Amino acid sequence: MEKQDRRVIRSKMRMREALISLMQEKLFPEITARDITDRADLNRATFYLHYNNVFDLLEELEEETVSEFARMLEETPILENSTWESVLIGKICDYIAENQDLCRCLFLNPHSDCFTEKLTEIMKRKGQEIRKERGLERDSRQTDYIRHFISCGAMGMVKQWLAEGMPLSKAEMMDLTEKIMHPIFQLLFVA
Repeated sequence: MEKQDRRVIRSKMRMREALISLMQEKLFPEITARDITDRADLNRATFYLHYNNVFDLLEELEEETVSEFARMLEETPILENSTWESVLIGKICDYIAENQDLCRCLFLNPHSDCFTEKLTEIMKRKGQEIRKERGLERDSRQTDYIRHFISCGAMGMVKQWLAEGMPLSKAEMMDLTEKIMHPIFQLLFVA
């Protein structure tokens, strides 16, 4: 049983890597299961054993990445008068730098609209949780706009960074992001 599990894990990893590689070469709608299995050196039956279509594989990549971002957000203690923003931004920049090809495919793929919506939703939930913990008034229409601005701005910065080939160092990106986001977070999390 253990050997089969390792084979499944290895096959899925090869298909994931093949999809990421192919997405750097051509548009997502042009990628077929055959392209993936050829690149991964697997047969098509193996692909269809795990996925119904290429969109299922992409969705799995998106879900795993969203879960990783949610984990980073949950593991970062967000306290008043602390450096939580730097810590969180650093974790996110590290993840993106270590997974550039994957992040480029997901953030820059026009067929990954659901991906950015899912990331926006986890940021919104965390913001609501923090406001509740701090005893701040119920969310207002203004709060929704601020949260939307934060998530869209953060996504835009990440997309630009990836699209340009990450010309800013991690330290430069962290510094710039913090300068922009700190005053906005203050609007959201201060009574």
